[in-house]
Amino acid sequence: MGTIDGAWWPRSRDALAEFPAMIAGLEWRLGQPHRVAFNADAWIAAPHRMMVDGQAISFEGFHSLDKHTVLVAGHGWHRLALLVVPPEAPEHAAVAALARAADPANTESAAQILACSDIGSGVTEVAVPAARGDSQPARRS
Repeated sequence: MGTIDGAWWPRSRDALAEFPAMIAGLEWRLGQPHRVAFNADAWIAAPHRMMVDGQAISFEGFHSLDKHTVLVAGHGWHRLALLVVPPEAPEHAAVAALARAADPANTESAAQILACSDIGSGVTEVAVPAARGDSQPARRS
């Protein structure tokens, strides 16, 4: 596969609401995931640690990580790079992006997959609350 191993289409940007379901959906492939890296500006209420199915998971927010990517580490060397399809993406475009990212022959980046799926042509400025309760601008497409 390319730089992306699969895709995820969350319903919102609320990390507390969305991350547990994503993690549960990956257990079959990674075993119990133990670490998730994400773009800190793209998610609301992102924890540093969370219990999921009785296991402690570490969450690391990076400002430099692509906002349309989450990296999930399981036991051993098992790692996945997932495309995050924006929650506000139209269904037809999201389905196209999910299929493109899941294609074993895919060699495209997250940005290329989204662009080819007609997601991200119009970038808008929105305020995403930071962990401290203040707001900072984030670009979201």
